[in-house]
Amino acid sequence: MIRIAVFLLFLTACGRPPLSPEQFVVGGGDLFDVTEPSDSLLIQAFDRTGKRPISKVVIHCAATPEGLDPDQAWYDRLWELNGWNNAGYHALVRLDGTVIWMQPMELPSNGARGYNYESLHISYSGGVGLNGRPKDTRTPQQKKVIKALTEALLRIHPRAKVYLHNQLNDHKACPSFYKVDDIFN
Repeated sequence: MIRIAVFLLFLTACGRPPLSPEQFVVGGGDLFDVTEPSDSLLIQAFDRTGKRPISKVVIHCAATPEGLDPDQAWYDRLWELNGWNNAGYHALVRLDGTVIWMQPMELPSNGARGYNYESLHISYSGGVGLNGRPKDTRTPQQKKVIKALTEALLRIHPRAKVYLHNQLNDHKACPSFYKVDDIFN
């Protein structure tokens, strides 16, 4: 089992290139295990994080109907049709819990107007009921991965706070739930 010292995650602040799991040191204080799903996400997120000052991790829904699970090509086409240069989210969690890395984390995405430079954006497939109205449609797998990915990003950016899109724009129902605690419960 490979164990990794958390403090090594902050080496990018020193201008060093992203590390691979083989480059991490065994031993130290706060350790985590890359064989665990949450820690595997931490490594993936770390490898994609740039030097932008991140103060927010924003949670979204993709506003797709319950049960619809589009692939990356579908979302890429959606961004193009909206006239956006960048994806709306950095990471999108599909129904089965797999993560699509939509936008490099070192670049802003189009997640929340006015907040994009200092934010990282996570979305999940779903968020709309079959009646076309907002609905929390997260699967158990999505909930688990959103929690793990959010926790990983907070480890990398300890000063960041978690927001729901509807907290930054009160005209939005996104992510179709209304308490940040719902991510961690």
